[in-house]
Amino acid sequence: MVIKVEAKIENLKDLRVMHGLTLTEAAARMGISASYLSNIENGKTGMDIDRASQIARMYNSDLNSVYRLYTATKKRRKKKYK
Repeated sequence: MVIKVEAKIENLKDLRVMHGLTLTEAAARMGISASYLSNIENGKTGMDIDRASQIARMYNSDLNSVYRLYTATKKRRKKKYK
């Protein structure tokens, strides 16, 4: 029997969790601090093209998807603090 599970990925954290990585593990793979990655995932800090590319490669994703998830987080954050 095959059970198909589709994860709803709404942000970069969801993508990381889907890949079974902790914040610390993902940050270590990228060579950055866990707090810096957390700030990226929460839309608190900017992300340049090199960092976005690194995230896309780590999660075997494409750059457009990473950017879409990042901007969606930033929009939700902006609404929350208006």
